[in-house]
Amino acid sequence: MPKLIAYLLQEPDFPRGRVVFMVVVSGLAGGALLAAINLSAAQIAAGGLDPRQFFIALTLLALTIYGQHQALGQTTLAAEEVLLKLRLRIGDRLRRADLRLVEAELAQDGCPALTNDTQLVSQSALSLALLARSSLVVAASLVYLGWISLAALLVTLAFIGTYAFIYRAFIHLNLELKLREGQALEKGFSKRVQELLTSFKEIKLSQSKSCRLFDDYGRCAIAISANKRAANAEIANSLTIGYSSFYLLLVVLVMVIPTLDKGLAGHVFKITATVIYILSELDPWLTWIPEIVRADAALENLCHLEEKLQAAPYGDSGRYQGKPLHSFASLGLKAAVFRYPGQHGQTPFVLGPIELSIMPGEMLFVTGRNGSGKTTLLKLLAGLYRQEAGTLRLNGEPLEADSYPAYRELFAALFADCHLFEDLHGLADADSKQLGHWLETMGLSGQTGGMPTPQALSNGQKKRLALVAALLEDKPVYIFDQFAADQDAEFREKFYRKILPSLQRQGKTVIAATHDDRYFDIADRVLLLAGGRLA
Repeated sequence: MPKLIAYLLQEPDFPRGRVVFMVVVSGLAGGALLAAINLSAAQIAAGGLDPRQFFIALTLLALTIYGQHQALGQTTLAAEEVLLKLRLRIGDRLRRADLRLVEAELAQDGCPALTNDTQLVSQSALSLALLARSSLVVAASLVYLGWISLAALLVTLAFIGTYAFIYRAFIHLNLELKLREGQALEKGFSKRVQELLTSFKEIKLSQSKSCRLFDDYGRCAIAISANKRAANAEIANSLTIGYSSFYLLLVVLVMVIPTLDKGLAGHVFKITATVIYILSELDPWLTWIPEIVRADAALENLCHLEEKLQAAPYGDSGRYQGKPLHSFASLGLKAAVFRYPGQHGQTPFVLGPIELSIMPGEMLFVTGRNGSGKTTLLKLLAGLYRQEAGTLRLNGEPLEADSYPAYRELFAALFADCHLFEDLHGLADADSKQLGHWLETMGLSGQTGGMPTPQALSNGQKKRLALVAALLEDKPVYIFDQFAADQDAEFREKFYRKILPSLQRQGKTVIAATHDDRYFDIADRVLLLAGGRLA
C-alpha cells in the first residue's frame, strides 16, 4: 500500500467511511456494468434485447459516474484538509523551534519540504483515488471473468502476478532509489541556482569564480540528467514488460486456451472484452507508479521534518506562562556556558562561563575581536540561544523554559543579518507624527515620500528603516549587533550621540556589540570579550 494512503487513513479527520463507500460503489458498479454489457451483447446476438437490460446498464453507469465523482471529490478535499493541517503543524513547530536548529539545518532544507514536497503530495491525491477505484473495478471484473471461465481467470491472475513479481523484484527498488536520488539532486541544483543569483556581482568581477561556480552548476545538471535517464529507463522497462505481458495474455486467452478447452469457444468474445476492460483499468497503475513513488518520498520528507522539529530540544512548548513582559528589575546570566560543536576535528568554540547582570535603563557596550562571541552573548541574553550550563536570570531568579517566549517580548533586536519584513510590521499602523519624526531622524523622509519603500533603499538605509520599525515597537530592551558598521560617518555619529542616549533617557536598556571605541564614553559599562570569556 502506498505510504500516502496509509497516512491519510490514519488521520482521525479523514472521512474513511464515505470515501471507501464511494470507491466501492464506483468500482463494483463498473465491474457489474461490464457484465451487463456482455449480457446485452449476447442477447442481441441471439436475436433480441430485453429492454430492462438497457435500464440496468444505465443505472450501473450512473452509479459508476456518481461514485467516482464523489470518491474523487471527497478524497481530494479531505487530502487537502489533511495536508493543510500538516503544513500548519510544521509551520507552528518551525516558528517555535530553537534558533540553533533553524540556523544549522532548517534554513535551507525546510522551505523545499513545505513547498515542493507538499505540492507533490497534493497532486498525487487524485491519482490515489483513481487507482483505488480501478483496483475495485479489476477485482469485480476478475470475479466476473471467473464466472465465465475459471481457466481464463487463473491464466489472467498468473500473468498479473508474474508481472507484479518482476516489478517488485527487479524494477521497484531501483526506480524508487532513482526517484528519491533525483529529488535530492533537484534540491542541490536549487542551491546552485540560488548561489549563482546571490553571488552575481562577485562572479562578474572574477572569471575564475564564475568558472568554478558554473562547473559546480554543470556537474549538478549533468548528475540530474543522468539520474533522469536512469529513472526513465526503469519506467520504460516497467511499461514495456507490463504492456507486453498484457498483450501476451490476450493472445493466450484468445488463441491458446480455446484450442485446449473447446467449451470456451463460445465465450471468447466475453473473455476478450473482459480482459481488455481489466487491462484498461490496470493501465493507470503502470503510468502513475512513478508519481506515487515521488509522493511517498515527499511525504516521508514532510514527516521527517515534523519529527525533527518535535524531537528537537529547547523548542518553545506553546504553554506560555503569563503575559508578555513589559518591564524587569534585572536580567543576566549566571555561570552560563554555550558551546558550538567542532567541525572536522576542530576544537569547539566555548563561550563562558559568563557572569553578567544588567539593570533597567543601563547602556552596555560589548566589544572584542571578530569571533570572540559577541553575537552569541547577545542571543543568550535575548533568550534566542539556550545555554548549555548555567542559567538565564530574570529579576534574580532562573528563567523557566516555558517563560522564554514571554521573556523575549522584552527585546527588540537588530542583528547583523536582520530581516526587514515586506509589509513593514508596525509602520502602517504607527502614529503618523511619531513615524514622521523617526523617518526624518534616520534621513529617510525625503527618500520614501512619507511611507517607506524598501526596494528603493540602499542596504544601509534598509537597516535604518528596520531601526525605525524596532523603535516603534517601544520595547524595554534594545539590542544592536554591529548596527553602525555599514553606516556613513555622519549617521554613525547621530546613532551614538543622539539616538542611543535618547533611548536611555526614555528608560530603555541598550545592549550593543560594537568596535567603535571612540563612542565608548557614552556607555555605562564596556565589556570586553576575548576567546569566549569576559576579560
